[in-house]
Amino acid sequence: MLILLVGCVHAHINSYEASTPEQRSHFKKVRLPLPSGTQFKISSGAFSCCTHNSFGYEYAWDFDVPYGTPVLAAEEGVVIQVWEPHAGGGCDRKYNETAHNIKVAAKDGTVAQYVHVQSKVQMGEFVKKGSEIAVTANNGFHCVPQLHFNVFQDR
Repeated sequence: MLILLVGCVHAHINSYEASTPEQRSHFKKVRLPLPSGTQFKISSGAFSCCTHNSFGYEYAWDFDVPYGTPVLAAEEGVVIQVWEPHAGGGCDRKYNETAHNIKVAAKDGTVAQYVHVQSKVQMGEFVKKGSEIAVTANNGFHCVPQLHFNVFQDR
């Protein structure tokens, strides 16, 4: 598979670009949260200049996929949040705070977050790596159907 990332010039150097190959070998690696064979476009990647550039969102990715696309657990863990305010979605900033999301805590203390979804899991549920936890849905601020996905270290 070939992934072509088109971006912009960064005003700052991010931690990935500033790292050595030895340091990168220790970065956490997770499976894509989409079924094998799913075609997608990356509309915004980690450390992008327009979005995903604020603290806490540096490692976020937007995978453009149709609504109803299955979302898979990137690794096993416990569902620590299912937030579904049912307040709509679309390409308008009035939807900034209405994005449904699921957070799954892994054993190592990291949390995977899946946004713009309709949940198929409940708080406290244990999920296995690769299990279907949601489908993409029209909620929150986004201009094309997508899955926003990120992994962060829980504080």
